Amino acid sequence: MNLSQKTARRSRSGFTLIEVIASATILVIGCLGLSAAITSSGRLSELTRERMLAHEAARAQMEQLENADFGGSFALYNSSKADDPSGPGTAPGPNFAVVGLNTQRDDADGFVGEVVFPTLGGLGQQLSENLFDSHIGMPRDLNGDGVVGAGAMTGAYVVLPVRVIVRWRGPAGNSSLEIDNVLMDRTR
Repeated sequence: MNLSQKTARRSRSGFTLIEVIASATILVIGCLGLSAAITSSGRLSELTRERMLAHEAARAQMEQLENADFGGSFALYNSSKADDPSGPGTAPGPNFAVVGLNTQRDDADGFVGEVVFPTLGGLGQQLSENLFDSHIGMPRDLNGDGVVGAGAMTGAYVVLPVRVIVRWRGPAGNSSLEIDNVLMDRTR
């Protein structure tokens, strides 16, 4: 073996500085990508958890509405304390908390959940048949007299549209979830 063959063999053993730098760069880029994927996965997991909490709370609230005495469900969950079935201030009212969810910054009542009926002027105290809300089938004859009246509804309702809303603040900012339903008097 001559001297030039020995030199050529030695220069081929090991890595050059450029190969080491290129390998390290590829490794760093791969680690950064993996780190970003893990962070994104954690955030997505938190968003999914919040959405699940909101959906479960809205569904449970809707179940309570469905299981309440139909004739008193509006009085139980409207904003007026004066018409509470067991006396003023005894009904749950329209707002409810959801453990694990934070209120939005501009939320005045401090609750993430709300029960909404088709009422006049948003006051939540008088049902109205002529409000427009296609999601809950309004306007609609609520008292069964065959007429969709203007203003406050007269008589007892036989159909009660309701919306349960959960609004919260999470890592992605403000979020909300709504469930719409129409309750009916099953005793008739």
